[in-house]
Parts: sequence; C-alpha cells; structure tokens
Amino acid sequence: MNKREYLTSHLDDLLDDGIDHVMLINERGRVESAASKNEIQISKDKHEIFSMGFRLHQSLLQEFDDEFGSVERFVIFRKKAKIVSVPLGSQSLIFVMNNMCDHSPIIRKIETINESCSDMKEPDRVYAETIVYG
Repeated sequence: MNKREYLTSHLDDLLDDGIDHVMLINERGRVESAASKNEIQISKDKHEIFSMGFRLHQSLLQEFDDEFGSVERFVIFRKKAKIVSVPLGSQSLIFVMNNMCDHSPIIRKIETINESCSDMKEPDRVYAETIVYG
C-alpha cells in the first residue's frame, strides 16, 4: 500500500462532527479522493477551480519557506464555512467544516495518520497530455 492509498482509505475517518467534506488533492490540484456527509452545492467546474486554487495557494506560499518555514496548514474563515488545507508532501487534504468546529483535533488526527504512513512511498506519477488539432 502506498501513501495515497492509505490516506484515501482513511478519509471517512476524518468526517468528525462539524466536518462536512474532506478531499485529497494531488500536486496538480486534482481531486484524488473525497468523502462527504453533505454534497457541496457547486458545479463540477467550480469544484475543480476550488481544488486547483488550494494547490496554487500552497505552491505560492512555498516561495517563502526559507524565510518563514514550511506551511503546516492554512485556514480560511468564510461566512458560511471554515476551510482548512493541510499540505502532505505532494498532496493536500482540504476540509470544509462548520465555522464553530475546532479544527485542532482534526489536525492532530492528520498528523497521526501522516506519521503512520511516513515511510510509505508516494506512488509513481504518469502524466499524459492530449493535444487536439482542429
């Protein structure tokens, strides 16, 4: 079992009280796996932009790792939800939760999961680009 498979198999375990949605995104901002109590009511295109935006944000924040250290997580408070992103190597876990939910316990749970799979290798990546000429 590799790290991605391990994380994917534990996504449902992360749906604690107040956490409605969790997704594992890859280094390209694509959703690898998701678990949800309630469906997020956005279009497929917006959902893709949502996940890619978090990956882009993480990438931009990495530019300042030398000055401030690496990003351990970032939290966005919106009017209707709290969104927490936790970088895990080339992947990230994104949580959509109730604003009143304390995100500290879920961070500790992720750290425990990450420690238990720290010596697992990341899966090899194969990318294919399709070019269509009109």
